[in-house]
Amino acid sequence: MDVRQLILAVVLTCGLVCGALAGDNDENGKLYILSYPSSLVEFKAASEPLPTSEIDDLFSAILGFSISKDLSWDGSTLKSVWSRPKAVALVKVEIAGPLDIDINSDIPTYNTVMDSPANLDQLVSKVIGQYSNDDPVIVDLTPDTKILNLWAHRDGVFDDLLVTINEAEGALIETTDSLWNQYNEGNLDINNMLDLAFFAELYLLQEISKTVSEHSYLAADSVPDVYSVTLSGIRLLQMEYGSDSEQVQDAVSILKRVLTQVTQQLNKVYDNNVIVALETEPTASDRTLKRKKRDILATTAAPETDMNLADSYDADYPVFFHIILWTMVVLALTVYFIAVGMWNMDPGKDSIIYRMTSQRIKTD
Repeated sequence: MDVRQLILAVVLTCGLVCGALAGDNDENGKLYILSYPSSLVEFKAASEPLPTSEIDDLFSAILGFSISKDLSWDGSTLKSVWSRPKAVALVKVEIAGPLDIDINSDIPTYNTVMDSPANLDQLVSKVIGQYSNDDPVIVDLTPDTKILNLWAHRDGVFDDLLVTINEAEGALIETTDSLWNQYNEGNLDINNMLDLAFFAELYLLQEISKTVSEHSYLAADSVPDVYSVTLSGIRLLQMEYGSDSEQVQDAVSILKRVLTQVTQQLNKVYDNNVIVALETEPTASDRTLKRKKRDILATTAAPETDMNLADSYDADYPVFFHIILWTMVVLALTVYFIAVGMWNMDPGKDSIIYRMTSQRIKTD
């Protein structure tokens, strides 16, 4: 093999390697931290992408729950030992190919490695298992063919939401301030089933945040709340029109507006003590609209005897712990200094007890 053949072989090998790496990058997504309490948690530059399988453990650890193994990702640090965010809201956007959401560059943004579909099932199980008597707010939204699967742990609060695409269509058309009437720029057609499904998903996401803001007492307790929302409308529009189409670009623009509105509402309800995250997750392009609903109730009903979980404590446990601890410290120091003072006391000069009890010489 001469020098030219060797150079050609090296170039071809490098090209194949670069192509493989580029193909792998197409299979990955991003995680955007839209809002977080900077006094409690810090999101910093990460040395490696975040595996999607660790997203559940990441938010579980941030809310103070134990996890089965240490995180391999180094993009976050807890600042407070005693305080935790009041809620976590994860919006997962399924995509059929490379798509840049182009969120504000000032927010923490991380590349993800797709090793398994991201979800918050374990976090939901832990919250319900530990706070089952305190009615935490748990909302799980997944798309389906004709309905939007909405599961909520808080009875009665979300019962009036429209969860079928046909019901959402009526609300989108008849309401003057709906997504369709406010944000549509003319490239999406509500008479198209895929376009309507996209608007219906965002409509229900808006209604969830609106309902929470109308019931502000939901955030008044110390029980953590979890919101998990999966949106497949963008993926379906990519499959129908193409990633570079005007329809997809309009859909991304509408999605960003809705996310901004939802983030503002949640921050208002939770007093800026909530983590709102957006994850883009590549999904097989041949996947149909219908999907299997995740059964959170089945997950939470599993016995936890073999999970090596820590004991469950009341939310006020840290308060009572500190009161008892520092009271004991103060009492111990008080007794110590009193004992030292009495030990070094000169009874001939200071002790009234000594003077009153000592015998006096009788004089005539």
